Amino acid sequence: MNKLKAATLVAFVISLVASIKMIDIDWHTYIIHFTLWTLVFSMAAIAFKQRGLRILALNLALMFGLLWFFEAVLLIKDVAEWGTIRRVKKNIPREFLADHEILGMAPEPGRVYDNIVTRGDDLVYQAHYTFDDNGYRITPEPLDPQAPAIVFTGCSFTLGEGLNDEQSYPYRVAEMLGRRYRVLNLAFSGYGAHQTLVGFQSGLYQKAIGESNPVTVIHFAIPEHPDRSVGALSWGQRAPRYKLTEDGRLKLEGTFKKNASLAEKIRHRRLKESVKSSIGRRLATYRTKDEDIKLWIRILLETEEAVHRDYPGASFQVVFFNTPHMNTDRMEKALAESGLQYHLVMSHNPELKKKEFFIPIDGHPNAKAAQRLAEFMISRVLPKQNKP
Repeated sequence: MNKLKAATLVAFVISLVASIKMIDIDWHTYIIHFTLWTLVFSMAAIAFKQRGLRILALNLALMFGLLWFFEAVLLIKDVAEWGTIRRVKKNIPREFLADHEILGMAPEPGRVYDNIVTRGDDLVYQAHYTFDDNGYRITPEPLDPQAPAIVFTGCSFTLGEGLNDEQSYPYRVAEMLGRRYRVLNLAFSGYGAHQTLVGFQSGLYQKAIGESNPVTVIHFAIPEHPDRSVGALSWGQRAPRYKLTEDGRLKLEGTFKKNASLAEKIRHRRLKESVKSSIGRRLATYRTKDEDIKLWIRILLETEEAVHRDYPGASFQVVFFNTPHMNTDRMEKALAESGLQYHLVMSHNPELKKKEFFIPIDGHPNAKAAQRLAEFMISRVLPKQNKP
């Protein structure tokens, strides 16, 4: 074996080990992958004497070289837009995303968390989150302990990620209604309709509601929720998994992590790796299927049944934050055909599409947007008899 072939073999082994090691690194690793394999196959194209092997190595070197070029161009574009190559980093205790046997993940109850989010040396936001003894974000105590309840469920938009306790829209609703209602914020980061359903089916949310009499349960949805309902994410695999049975009902089948098929495991790995690449983030995202939206609607319908069964006088309403997205039109159509009571935020508040209503870089609604959402809830969503 000549020296060039030996060097090529060593380079191949080093690149293979490095590529495997980088699987667990949460960073822009694909620019390094493409660099290593371009060099390895370029060396192989020179080292091999057989024509067929040289052509194969040359083509692979060209392929990885082109991938490197496009990755570099897009990465430079991203740096120009974001000001840094570094990704957003959340500095918050692990207990904020603790394992939960029913919901998949939830914060440890009775704690205050300081969430400091940075990108490089820049502070994106700093906020404190306070959770009660049941593990839900605090809202103002009602003036009357026997006050009827308004229950909010949903994801980080309802939790108020990036906002202090008093800035979340459920908190603002309670304040604006003069604390005449017990407002509960049962939402959490990364949740979807499936957590709302399992919360009611398991009795977990009924425990939080206690002796209060809910007048309405409001589920806040965003365009990404159907993807969450089928586990098509680079994260969130601890969440409860529902599947449609042949008779059109839902069956709870553990979690996405424990009951994933081989195809679903491959999909999860692909999505997890895609966020490390500027090319991947643009081309390897999940394309929501009509069946995913159908499942999402079925989950909402069974949530409505659970709410009406346990609280006959309460309404169940879906508030859809219908921002421009590839899923939005199909979700609006599905809601219109479902028979669910629903409200479209952007149809009444088109100005909320503006950047001034979102936390820069992070993308969650800011305090100004939360105030608008609170006003929308009171003016458009709450039953007339419950308005001031």
